[in-house]
Amino acid sequence: MKKLIRPTVDCVFKAILGSNENKHLLINFLNAVLGLMKGQAIKDVVILNPYNEKEFQDDKLSIIDIKATDETGAFYQIEVQISIYRWLAERMLFNWATIYHSQLTSGQDYTQLKPTTSIWLLEDTLFSPESEEEMNKYLHLNFKPYDKNVMIYLSNHLDIHVLQLPFFRKEQIIEDDKDRWLYFFKEGQNLELDNLPENLKTKEIVKAMETLNHFSNDQKAYLLYQDRLEATRVASTWQSLLKQEKQKVSEMQAAFIQEKQKASEMQAAAEQKVFEMQAAAEQKDAEIQKLKKLLSNRS
Repeated sequence: MKKLIRPTVDCVFKAILGSNENKHLLINFLNAVLGLMKGQAIKDVVILNPYNEKEFQDDKLSIIDIKATDETGAFYQIEVQISIYRWLAERMLFNWATIYHSQLTSGQDYTQLKPTTSIWLLEDTLFSPESEEEMNKYLHLNFKPYDKNVMIYLSNHLDIHVLQLPFFRKEQIIEDDKDRWLYFFKEGQNLELDNLPENLKTKEIVKAMETLNHFSNDQKAYLLYQDRLEATRVASTWQSLLKQEKQKVSEMQAAFIQEKQKASEMQAAAEQKVFEMQAAAEQKDAEIQKLKKLLSNRS
């Protein structure tokens, strides 16, 4: 029986796009996501941190991305993210900045810097549209430094792409390689190599499916997959627990503020009551004094 393998689990993801054996898959993926046609298309890449089974076995909690450079010297970072947290956007920017900053060594000037592109494939939603009609726009977001008032770009060196798989509809028409990759990463575990839809039967997707089958059929690779999946679940569980505890603290703080407000209102009401009682007592005393004066005058 075939074991279901999610292509978005990091060790599988890196084996597909980050191994020297599958370098042509990375080239195809980059050209598809970046929309590079003939004349602009990436022809070759060097994977700076190629897939190595041992890196996953030694550190089950490590964050594994793909780093590469093309024939022009431009840099690329590709990462898959299963769980989403509120500071993920800041991490995206920090990771891009780390790669960009690392290009210069002592004695080099800024003219040596090359464009750096980060691509993040998200299994969950980080940015959400306000209406269902805008969902398709949020499938592929592209962030660049841009001034909207004068409509100019600061530089073409910063380029961050966010692919949000929840916004890819299984039934939508597959039109190009980008659609094929999005479909594969969202539905790959449910696909069968021998029964692929016709519009997915490209040499790249077939090769990617063969990598999935390797993790399904090879016992050592499958155990590695299970270990990484378990590490992901544990990390996700801790994040959920931390979020719940933060929510509890937030609720306790809100309750404390509410009780403090009630106490303040009760104190204010008590002080007002004392003031009113004092005023009433003073008025009564004044009436008694007036009555005593009248009696004294009569006598």
